[in-house]
Amino acid sequence: MHNATIWYDQSGTPFLSFPANNAAAIFTTTIQGKLVHTLAAPSSGEQFNQTVVTNYFLANGKFSPTDVEYLSGLFYITTGYSSLDYVLTAKVTNTAPFQVTWNDLAFGGKGDKPGQFGTGHGITISSEKKQIDVADRSKGEIDQFTPYGHYETTWKLPIGSYPCDIDYSGDVAIAGCLHGPDRSKGAPIYLFENRKMVSTVMIKEELGLENFQHIHNAVLRKIGQRYYIIAQAWNPGDFAILEQIP
Repeated sequence: MHNATIWYDQSGTPFLSFPANNAAAIFTTTIQGKLVHTLAAPSSGEQFNQTVVTNYFLANGKFSPTDVEYLSGLFYITTGYSSLDYVLTAKVTNTAPFQVTWNDLAFGGKGDKPGQFGTGHGITISSEKKQIDVADRSKGEIDQFTPYGHYETTWKLPIGSYPCDIDYSGDVAIAGCLHGPDRSKGAPIYLFENRKMVSTVMIKEELGLENFQHIHNAVLRKIGQRYYIIAQAWNPGDFAILEQIP
């Protein structure tokens, strides 16, 4: 399982969805862990609004999902571990019983033009639920789209950063990185306020946690007046919870 998201249907029922990049599927479970649906790769006859995507699966191209998000009845799925590297969408038409069908909307794609990816790795719905953010790991940037797939803007991170994903708590955002500009210091976590970088947290360098040479994910939560960071180290794997000191 490469990443995960928690989301809620119209009745408020929570679900967990996991992209499995090697198994070429999206698994959805209840909050208790019962498997309720498996979304397999698009079939060779699936039609998308991008001819390159339709032809890719017509030729049995690899489906390698790296992250999934849910907004207004749609799954948004990054495929950065494949040569396709588009964001694909699927419609959640029912949750009792669970039904999902592939949707025609696809956007992004591998390339160097604005709105294209080097490695579209993580995907996040913004706090106001008006933007889709994609962490382009190899380019060191966050690309922002409307829910209809229209490219809007790009946030540039420090050169040499490899952001895996981005997370929000109100106007504050956080990006955990696989690498930073100085790899001898371990991986950085960048904090943004109103889309401007305001702080950098270096777990390995500042706290001496050696497993945090690489960070795969970091999430931000505000409880009372304090922020908390939950960070996941990648390989050999570890978790750390950091509490803001007033």
